[in-house]
Amino acid sequence: MLIGLFVGNAVFGVLLYEYARNSTKRFRDGDTERDSKFPATRRLDAGNQTRCKFYPGAMTLLILRLLTVFFAALITTLLVLPISCTHNFRNGPLPDGCRKSFIDGAYRCCAAICTVATGLTVSKESIELDYSEYLGADYLSKYRDIKKTSMIVSNHVGFLDPFVVTQFIKFSISV
Repeated sequence: MLIGLFVGNAVFGVLLYEYARNSTKRFRDGDTERDSKFPATRRLDAGNQTRCKFYPGAMTLLILRLLTVFFAALITTLLVLPISCTHNFRNGPLPDGCRKSFIDGAYRCCAAICTVATGLTVSKESIELDYSEYLGADYLSKYRDIKKTSMIVSNHVGFLDPFVVTQFIKFSISV
């Protein structure tokens, strides 16, 4: 029984990997004419990707990672839904308090579980950039401090963007 479970996991993991690999073939095709127009997003490592490098992870950890992400999202939903169902979002966002803090903590915990389950490590680094070339020499004098982030627009490079952003930025639910 246990051997059958391991074999089923391996076969299903390889099938999922092959499906994903075939779905993303156009990103790995090495079209130099197209890639010359977008040099910043060109995949230089695409030629080094071989199946034998991905099969061990697909056969052993892929299904476990998918289940971990699914159950983390399910548990977070089951925790957050009863707490937020009594609030009428048409009247505005949740006021600051224990409900909002609990929901924020639940989302951050889910985000951390999902990033770890997918093998991603996340760190935050603050850097100062000089935008005077684009905004003018005195742009800092006109700049006002931001107390709350009003909107976050992610470029959605991958499905993990919301999880990574959630770990570092406090947000408000908008429906």
